[in-house]
Amino acid sequence: MTINSYFYDSVNNDRPYSGADFAKAFGVILSDGVIAKDDTGALGLDIGGTNYNTIYAGKATVQGHFVEVTGTEILTPTAGNYTGMIVLRVDITGARLASIAIRTDQVPQQDSSIWELPLYNATVTNGVITAVTDKRVQGGAVAKPAANVPTYYYANNGVYLQIGTYSIALTPAQPPTAAKRVWIQVDN
Repeated sequence: MTINSYFYDSVNNDRPYSGADFAKAFGVILSDGVIAKDDTGALGLDIGGTNYNTIYAGKATVQGHFVEVTGTEILTPTAGNYTGMIVLRVDITGARLASIAIRTDQVPQQDSSIWELPLYNATVTNGVITAVTDKRVQGGAVAKPAANVPTYYYANNGVYLQIGTYSIALTPAQPPTAAKRVWIQVDN
């Protein structure tokens, strides 16, 4: 049996870790997706009339890799008319870099060398993006919950207990007269 544990300080180079080791560890606890921000700049588009060509700064995690777009990225679609997809593309094994790309189809590549995180479906007309549908999902700092591990969260003026796909309200959010009673709501 082999047991791996990460990460410890190296003494005389006895613990060589790679980016793949970090991605493997973080990929277990972080969800793929855009890291939410308080404003709309989380890899959002600049909508100028019917020309969607600028993606603003934002952060995401993709297969355990942290990706940050620090400025604006200008999109240059392939010429022609097609229904494509704007993706955040992470080259995991080869060039080890990330980019924003426009696919000419709506099937992201997701394999052991390239992982594309869908951002928007896009309609391209005469080489110009003329319509988009938001496909971004929140991820990054959102830990993946285990099916049988209870977690707590605050929403709708109440505290909820989450176990798998079930949530139970622990504090009365409504009605106000229920303050002296226990209110349980099960959503599935």
